[in-house]
Amino acid sequence: MSIFISLIVSRAVAAGRALPLLLALFAVFLGGASAQTEPCKPETAQAALPGGSVHYLKTGDGPSVVLLHGLFAQKEQWVPFMCLVAANGYSVTAPDLPGFGQSVGFSIQDYRLENQVELLHALLASLGIKEFHLAGSSMGGAIAGLYQHSYAQEVRTLAFIGAPLGVVDWSPRLGAALAKGINPFIPVTPEQFDLELQLLFYQPPAVPAEVVASLVNGYKVNHDFYVAVFNVVAGYPRVLVDAGAGSVRALALWGDEDGIFDVSGLEKLATLYRGMDARRVERTGHLPMVERPQDTAKTYIEFLR
Repeated sequence: MSIFISLIVSRAVAAGRALPLLLALFAVFLGGASAQTEPCKPETAQAALPGGSVHYLKTGDGPSVVLLHGLFAQKEQWVPFMCLVAANGYSVTAPDLPGFGQSVGFSIQDYRLENQVELLHALLASLGIKEFHLAGSSMGGAIAGLYQHSYAQEVRTLAFIGAPLGVVDWSPRLGAALAKGINPFIPVTPEQFDLELQLLFYQPPAVPAEVVASLVNGYKVNHDFYVAVFNVVAGYPRVLVDAGAGSVRALALWGDEDGIFDVSGLEKLATLYRGMDARRVERTGHLPMVERPQDTAKTYIEFLR
């Protein structure tokens, strides 16, 4: 765990306007998961795209799987999950989406979800990934759904690992905080950071005080930029509903304790994909691949097979 915590502390300021800060709480889960899953060591690489450079993790051999993270998150959130999937015969790629994590140099317009789709398409083409299983978390789920609508011939299966953006409104608790001028996605006090953890996880991790202080400071230093990015992404509250039904074999894993999007949205999501395997996951929050990587990977692997 100390390696990951050191990584986030060193990046929080050095990464400038990159958006890596949720990695700290992933570090706690990754550290705890290491002993249980013995995660592999994915290769880190990068690719140049118009406007910037995208960094990504890759591991395994076999049919391709592509994993997309959520808002203000990073590719590293997938490490235990992607290692388990790779161990079952798949080649797994997890990018830092343009403008997030280490993928820097992109403009504010590149955070628009339709632009994320096109940049992802350019990245996968550059990597020679022409047909693949696509999965996303939260904002990444919305991007995955839009990608499947635009490039259906490339996507073998579609999975929402945790509730996607674009189906239902914010949960009542999150909506109430936003109405009071508190944005848990951009916590500027330790108390707001604690609220973020409570919304994200059924059992929030214990993040060391010094890491919390570093994260909160990072949000303060780059506050205006975070707000600008949030405002772009939050402008897509019904993007999957508006896109209409998709024709693809699909899976949804929605935590019943999700504090970002209430689990009641699972039924609406299932209406968008005929025959979807829609599962309500007990005792799980917004990020099942982080909170319960073994169980989540097992379910996903069974779906792929």
